[in-house]
Amino acid sequence: MRATLRFVLLGPMLIAFAACLIVVWVGGPCAIGFVPSCAAISILFACFISAIAKPIDEGLAQVLSMPLRGPLIAVIGAAIAVGSILVLSKTMLPLWVLAPVAIAGAYCAGLCSLLSGDSSYETSTST
Repeated sequence: MRATLRFVLLGPMLIAFAACLIVVWVGGPCAIGFVPSCAAISILFACFISAIAKPIDEGLAQVLSMPLRGPLIAVIGAAIAVGSILVLSKTMLPLWVLAPVAIAGAYCAGLCSLLSGDSSYETSTST
């Protein structure tokens, strides 16, 4: 249960914090008013990605170790992010739009996978 909460809550919070830092860094003091909306959008998007990637990560945890599972979940997170943006926009978007979305999705899913830890370790220590 703790791994699920870390996967679905802590990862998106860290993603939103990083997105807010990037907005302030790029926009300077003028962008302070844009930070709350950026944080809300990034939290919702990251929660969506991590909610889809969590069952996949649990399935891969039975077969692969963490060093192999982390990058694979990051690739899956990038595919989820780009696929959801393409479905929502209903048109092909340019690469300069899709590349940051793919990077954010990969970062979100990979970070959540690393934060959730090894589920076999948690079950063996709790018994």
